[in-house]
Amino acid sequence: MAGIVAVLAGAWMATRTVETPVQDCGVAAVYLLDGRVDVLADPANPPEGLTAAQVKANNAEPCQERAANQARPGALLVLAGTAVGIVAALSETALRWRWRRRRHGSVDQPVAESASPHI
Repeated sequence: MAGIVAVLAGAWMATRTVETPVQDCGVAAVYLLDGRVDVLADPANPPEGLTAAQVKANNAEPCQERAANQARPGALLVLAGTAVGIVAALSETALRWRWRRRRHGSVDQPVAESASPHI
């Protein structure tokens, strides 16, 4: 159950949208996988509707950094959740196999000898 929750949380983190004052980056994981480029602006001549401070903040932390900061923990959660799920499945399989061998008798166990007819 913990593995499923971790995978879902990681997928949610990696698929949230990212934006800067200058650029709408879109979904973090898609932005990184598509190899999109950052849109930088000149603080001395900011785009209409933006201040020089907003443009400086955009240039200091562009879309690529913001997307990576959001997608990286999401990817780690997906990988960790997948690993937990695999370990859980393997241990469940091993325990069920051992239980079945004990219940139905193991090939390695010696066969009980029948009682002697001469008592």
